[in-house]
Amino acid sequence: MDVPIYVTTCETIGNHGEGVITAHVQKDFDKKVEHALQVFADTLEASFKEESTDVQQKA
Repeated sequence: MDVPIYVTTCETIGNHGEGVITAHVQKDFDKKVEHALQVFADTLEASFKEESTDVQQKA
């Protein structure tokens, strides 16, 4: 999932080994993350169910 992160004009994002940059994320960022995690969880659950069915059919 691509989520844009914004910095103020006085800050730069570079290849720093460490440091702090104040980031400003979209207002609905938490909802997008929650949705992405739910989709992942649903996909993972479906994958396990499908694998379980395959094992039962082979037995």
